[in-house]
Amino acid sequence: MSQQIDFFKSESKKLVKQYNSQEVEAIGRVQKHIRNMDVFCLARAQHVVAREAGFNRWEDLLHASANRLQFGVILYKNPLLTETEGWSYPGHKVNPYKESDRQSLINNYDWVMRIVSWLRTNNVCEPVNSDDEYLFHTGTGKDCFSRLFVHLFNEPYKYTGTGLVIAAFMMCGFKPLSLNKQNNLPIPGQGRCYFAVSEKWWNDMCKKYPVLER
Repeated sequence: MSQQIDFFKSESKKLVKQYNSQEVEAIGRVQKHIRNMDVFCLARAQHVVAREAGFNRWEDLLHASANRLQFGVILYKNPLLTETEGWSYPGHKVNPYKESDRQSLINNYDWVMRIVSWLRTNNVCEPVNSDDEYLFHTGTGKDCFSRLFVHLFNEPYKYTGTGLVIAAFMMCGFKPLSLNKQNNLPIPGQGRCYFAVSEKWWNDMCKKYPVLER
């Protein structure tokens, strides 16, 4: 049994307890995916968790590949991560959350994996030290990797939206960063997301792919 499946099983049991304790957030999560329910049990909780991880049902989760499970964990832990704008926020005037954008991220798993494959092939690496650190962000106008994948795959921009790049980097083990060193919030506001990569690696990639120029 994989660690990811163990994670989802644990989250399902946790949801049962939260729902039975009448926690508002848990009730909202359940009602989003299940209607006309008399009794809430573990099987129903597993269905909710599977849906939040981008699967149609729990059985699909159990038979998914390791990469798809890893992608599912990212989706589950980041419920506001969407394709076109990165992290979105309910009611936000600039970057409002849209369920369609969330579903588009789920539906474009194959594109995420194409980006992951490129990152792995090109040995994306973290900074060796502070002098080797280069921070890039995926905000509007500087979503360098989105432009790169449009160039590489000769596809419309909509297919390589910011959220796909963010998910791909997270699948490669990179964590979102904040430039606010005081609180180091893991997810910056306005949908933008910062990552730290090796300065040397970044410069090598800019030489190899001029579209990445700063």
